[in-house]
Amino acid sequence: MWYALSAEPWDAGPPPASVLLADAASLFAGYHGARALTGEERALLYVLCACRLTQSVTLGAYSILQEPKNAEYLSVHARPGWVALKLLWATEEADFNAALEAAVKGDGGGAKL
Repeated sequence: MWYALSAEPWDAGPPPASVLLADAASLFAGYHGARALTGEERALLYVLCACRLTQSVTLGAYSILQEPKNAEYLSVHARPGWVALKLLWATEEADFNAALEAAVKGDGGGAKL
């Protein structure tokens, strides 16, 4: 979920965590409308988002080490993942879950941060 959001072009710099959280909540609400996650799946979503971003930035760092001549190009593609991971990790798990629940219930799409 956050991996998809981190792929956005951020011409004016990365958005605040609250914007990404609201976007993630909207994405989750849309998915939920087609296939609701179980309680266990929802409980794991925050950590799974962090794991997916971590996997992405780790592979990016590895790629830079393997191809130092392409470091500039590879870094451009890795930067949004690092930013998204930092923003996600700065978001409390309870706020993340509350935003998802609010979006599913139609309460404005997210928690206020």
